[in-house]
Amino acid sequence: MTDHATPNLPARDFAATAAFYAKLGFEEDYRSDGWMILSRGAVTLEFFPYPGLDPYQSSFSCCLRLDDLGAMMRQVEASGVPDRRQGIPRYHPPRLEDSGLTIAYLLDPDGTLLRLIQNDRAARERDWMADIRIDRDSVCAGDDTESHAAVIAVDDGLSLAAVVDQVLANRYLASISGGKASWIIYADGKAVGVAAQQWARPRYLRDCAEARAPKVLRFGYAQQRCPAEVLQMIQHD
Repeated sequence: MTDHATPNLPARDFAATAAFYAKLGFEEDYRSDGWMILSRGAVTLEFFPYPGLDPYQSSFSCCLRLDDLGAMMRQVEASGVPDRRQGIPRYHPPRLEDSGLTIAYLLDPDGTLLRLIQNDRAARERDWMADIRIDRDSVCAGDDTESHAAVIAVDDGLSLAAVVDQVLANRYLASISGGKASWIIYADGKAVGVAAQQWARPRYLRDCAEARAPKVLRFGYAQQRCPAEVLQMIQHD
């Protein structure tokens, strides 16, 4: 075995921690009263007992650098961990960050933050990442000084809705004073849904949300029109 380091993380209850991570593909390699080791392929996590830990006050974290982030996310979703912004456990879906890395976030039942980071070179070698061209309309004179066109790399198996969620999480769309702005979502030139500043999540035409991610994704600015009316409009086009 080559030299390596492993995260040492807290667990209020070894059995509960092992059960949680088992749903993510981890196997139990060792357990005693004072230590537990779990592994998933080349990834190893070690745990120590911390029965008095308050998970909402925990500052423990680690990074898992993965060759196949998509496979891990499918296990996270299948495990029943919710995609939400409050509560424990929970996860945040992958998104392309300013660093150029695609990262998802997972909070385990003890409040430990796991940053799930895609090894991009490995992803491209495995040929499961796809490039998507994105663009949006300008919203005012000062917003049109530079092009909004960009290319993002995503898991080739993601749905349209999952890709749009990544784009919105990266604050790609301009925020409008007053908190009301509607955007028509175009996938390969076809209007498929509406994103609105006043909506928590975009809304889509029937069966479009789970469609495969497009090659070109564009957001057309519908100004401050009622998003429900905009959605009804594209339904009848």
